[in-house]
Amino acid sequence: MPGDYVSIGGFLGVSGHLVAVPYDSLVIDDTGQKITLPGASKDELKKLSQFNYPAS
Repeated sequence: MPGDYVSIGGFLGVSGHLVAVPYDSLVIDDTGQKITLPGASKDELKKLSQFNYPAS
């Protein structure tokens, strides 16, 4: 399933973690400046499994 990765928690990219979300769930505004995930709260996103890039 193709998707994108969203950083959850942390501050300025520190101490957060990534979760995978499907591309088709993301909504881009008319100006192309803002991407949202309708219906997703911080608490719901924190419940998702953490994504880790595969070791090379």
